[in-house]
Amino acid sequence: MKMSLALPVIAAGFSAIILSGCVISETTYVREDRRPYPPERPVIVEAPPPRRVIVEQPQPAVVVTQAPPPNVIIVHREPPPVIVERMPARPGPEFVWVRGYYAARGDAWVWVPGHYERPPRPGAVWVEPRYEHRSPTEVHFSLGFWR
Repeated sequence: MKMSLALPVIAAGFSAIILSGCVISETTYVREDRRPYPPERPVIVEAPPPRRVIVEQPQPAVVVTQAPPPNVIIVHREPPPVIVERMPARPGPEFVWVRGYYAARGDAWVWVPGHYERPPRPGAVWVEPRYEHRSPTEVHFSLGFWR
């Protein structure tokens, strides 16, 4: 039968207290573990590849104003040749020359003479009227507008 090592230590501790006149001495026991361990192997830790973080910045809002849907007028004959006009002196630096053009009125063409106009807002651009020849007997006409 094996006797525990702790029992003599406790008995020795009590006898020391009784014999020494209330002086407590504390003994610490350290048990060495003598189990055989496998030889140390280097531990290889593979680091994950660096992550590439892409931060997308919100794009600023861009407002694109589309040309108003053109009022298309269908005329069943070609417009006459354009009349060449002389530009008079500009009335002021803010005015823009709008060239003369043929406009569709019903199934006929009416000449609108060239003239100066003040743009409705700074940076506005005049888009000229458009003629789209769909067939020899059909022309689609769209009015000009400020963009």
